[in-house]
Amino acid sequence: MALNCKLGDLAVMVRSNAGNEGVILQCIRIASLDELRSAPFTHKLGPVWIVDKPLMTDRSNIVPMAVDSFLRPLRDNPG
Repeated sequence: MALNCKLGDLAVMVRSNAGNEGVILQCIRIASLDELRSAPFTHKLGPVWIVDKPLMTDRSNIVPMAVDSFLRPLRDNPG
């Protein structure tokens, strides 16, 4: 499974169904199965990170989760 982000990365939300585009957050850890079962959104879009900021879902819930495919890491590049 290839992830966009790594543990501890700062990332920007590039896609959202609830208007979270542009939010910068930190990827804390991959969500557990129990956390995914209780999530108020579908996680069928791939792996989900627990993040350091609460995000609004398209159902007006607030969760500290973000789908990896919706994130782009902010990393230094050589040069």
